[in-house]
Amino acid sequence: MRPLQSGHNTDRLIARALREAQDEPPTDFAAQTAAFVLKAAQAHRGPNDRLESRLQWAVLAVLIAATGVTLFWMGGRALASLASIGSAGWIYAVAICVILSLALQHMMQRSE
Repeated sequence: MRPLQSGHNTDRLIARALREAQDEPPTDFAAQTAAFVLKAAQAHRGPNDRLESRLQWAVLAVLIAATGVTLFWMGGRALASLASIGSAGWIYAVAICVILSLALQHMMQRSE
């Protein structure tokens, strides 16, 4: 399986694949497919990805800071109004979910 390159005629590739139909995929089909996907993903990465990632972290930091400032400014009134909606247990559940989600995303990015 050769990696597809831009400029290939899709119809011609499909016609060739239909002419050369096989009952079974090649023995290293999974490895070829994984290599193709990795190569395509790396080809689409550019210098803008790093900028985009940093901008996302900056927006997250601004949102966290805005939340902290709002809680400080409004004080206990905001927390009291949230707690009066019902049992306050859901606030802790949401906070734990957000923290776990961010931690897992961070771990996955580090493993790449």
